[in-house]
Amino acid sequence: MCTPLELFGMVGRIVVGSASGPCANPVGEAPGNEQSRPPEYTAGSVLGDPALVAEAIVESETVAWSDIAAENKQPMLRPVEE
Repeated sequence: MCTPLELFGMVGRIVVGSASGPCANPVGEAPGNEQSRPPEYTAGSVLGDPALVAEAIVESETVAWSDIAAENKQPMLRPVEE
């Protein structure tokens, strides 16, 4: 991840076919015993939007920026708190 892109929510998710492999896991959760750092700042809230869940992408085939909830696109200058 690139900090400036992460800070401003510049993210993407591509799902090809059915949701499987790493994309089937919730954002920030690595498959198996792997470890990953979840995206933070605005990227974390954008990727956490229900419109970007892998199954939703498969169903709709494409997700526009306007499909993301406005509150999830607000610039965050602090990490997302769970």
